[in-house]
Amino acid sequence: MKILVISNFYPPYSFGGYETLCRDIVNNLKFRGYEIQILTSYFGVCSVRNIIESSFRSASGGQIRDSYPASGTPSYPASQGNYGIKKDCSEDNIHRVLSYRFKAPESPVSLKETIKRDIGDTLYLKRIISDFNPDLLYVFDMAGLSKSLLLTMGELDIPVVYHFSGGWLIFNWIIDNWLAYWKYNNPENKILIFIKQKILGLLNKEPIKEYGKRIMSVNNEDVNIKYAYFVSAFVREQHSQYNAFYNKFPVIYDGIETKRFIREREMSRSSSMKLLYVGRIASYKGVHTAVYAVAKLIQMKYNVSLSIAGPIIDKEYAEELHKVVSEQNLPVKFLGQVDYKSIQDVYFQHDTLIFPSICDEVFPRTVLEAMASGLLVVATGTGGSKEVLKDGENCLLFKPDNPEDLVEKIELLIKNPDVVEKFSKNGAKFVKEHFDVEIMGNKIEKYLKKVVTDGN
Repeated sequence: MKILVISNFYPPYSFGGYETLCRDIVNNLKFRGYEIQILTSYFGVCSVRNIIESSFRSASGGQIRDSYPASGTPSYPASQGNYGIKKDCSEDNIHRVLSYRFKAPESPVSLKETIKRDIGDTLYLKRIISDFNPDLLYVFDMAGLSKSLLLTMGELDIPVVYHFSGGWLIFNWIIDNWLAYWKYNNPENKILIFIKQKILGLLNKEPIKEYGKRIMSVNNEDVNIKYAYFVSAFVREQHSQYNAFYNKFPVIYDGIETKRFIREREMSRSSSMKLLYVGRIASYKGVHTAVYAVAKLIQMKYNVSLSIAGPIIDKEYAEELHKVVSEQNLPVKFLGQVDYKSIQDVYFQHDTLIFPSICDEVFPRTVLEAMASGLLVVATGTGGSKEVLKDGENCLLFKPDNPEDLVEKIELLIKNPDVVEKFSKNGAKFVKEHFDVEIMGNKIEKYLKKVVTDGN
């Protein structure tokens, strides 16, 4: 079977867990004998590494559901092909050529640039499909990519499977490099936009004519979704609240290569504890909760330390954390972003993972990795994470944004080494039995085969 994977990011150029998951799925399918090519954005290559700066803005509505970069529009690399397509950004089976852009709805979007990028990306999609002739299109996160690609895929005689590990379809839909132009500019521009739409729709030249038809009515309901699955019941419930239609699709949980993380280790029975946070450094991740808890534990004369590993998403927030650590002389280290090959060693050097997220998490790969490594897990259990975290069995849960409650849980672990050993063994066993990459791979393979059979 030939599979074309479409995703906004693909490692090593990535920000979080879902890109790693995408790569793990691709590698697992390759190992099973499938021929795969990846179509992704030029983020990270072709001299546009600065497409996304280290700052994110939370989605609208007050409740953080998903996050998106707030940086400005990237410029194209110097050498371009037609429609802004970069000719030399492909490597083996990975085509890093799609334009990537995330702008808030109120940001102005150039009509010329919008048409150039959307038509160019659509032509590139069709070109790769023509050359590769895939049996299946496998769509991951499309945030920041042109949604016109989705409409194009829906018109092809090839089955499309959507992997939903976030809310880009229902929450981030309006933050799009072309929908923002047509639907979300300032109210006083609505008449001008309407006129532009009509003029563009009346043009007879192809492919402008077809493009003009599409922009007249583009909503996420227009995307034809026949096959999909979700990485957690929580994500499916989010989508189902938006439209009950999504309830019919299955949940296929993430998996990790447990054998990469499992090591023999002796749990410390001393009064010291090495704490670890792994993830994005942003307020909605609750990193400050861990820092404040360490400050309190030091005041209580406990021998604890904290390491923080992950990319800085909110620069001001990170600076505030550094300030607190410096002013109070806390035993806190900032490790920066740790690559996937090195993260196993980082886990092994610590006793306990703190997962202090305030926002609703989609599904916590970090927790799976830590448990497989034999670490204790103290977490908030928000969103999809509660589908893994069993309070009192494989972890301890604490209230979000509540350092006092976190202090109580850490103190309980320090004073009860038998509990520590129990959680460590239970967590590793739980992940190995339910969340190994082979378990995930078997379920995905079965689903993809069913889709191709149905499509034929």
